[in-house]
Amino acid sequence: MIKADSTEERLSKLEPEQVIAEYFTALDNKEAKTAGYCISKITLLENLTSNMLNEELFNEGVGLPLTNVDIGAKSSFDNLKSAKLLKVKLIDEIDENAKIFRVTVNLQYNKEWSIGNGRQFWDCRMVYESPQTGWKIVGFGHG
Repeated sequence: MIKADSTEERLSKLEPEQVIAEYFTALDNKEAKTAGYCISKITLLENLTSNMLNEELFNEGVGLPLTNVDIGAKSSFDNLKSAKLLKVKLIDEIDENAKIFRVTVNLQYNKEWSIGNGRQFWDCRMVYESPQTGWKIVGFGHG
């Protein structure tokens, strides 16, 4: 059971499209805590031990999707200049607790590691976790 604070409670009442909008607003405003609230708990747990330096036991910071941060960076925002959500469209409803949205965004980075600058689209997989947490982002990819 998740003990929700005020931010988690507010987000738990939102529709999936609104959670996506909150995520990109948080990225653009460099608000790691708020952006982290938009990500599924399973994804956050998986990120504890992925893409890390060999001398570390686990990642201390949360790697936020689409920030294009380098391995070992101190902040999720070391590379991200801006993130603007342009459009959200439902493309698949797997069941009542899982949906996929096509998001069109404009992402700008200081250095282009794996994601380029500019207008692009991503498929955003969403899951309804629980009444306490609501809809969360599982990840972004290309269908």
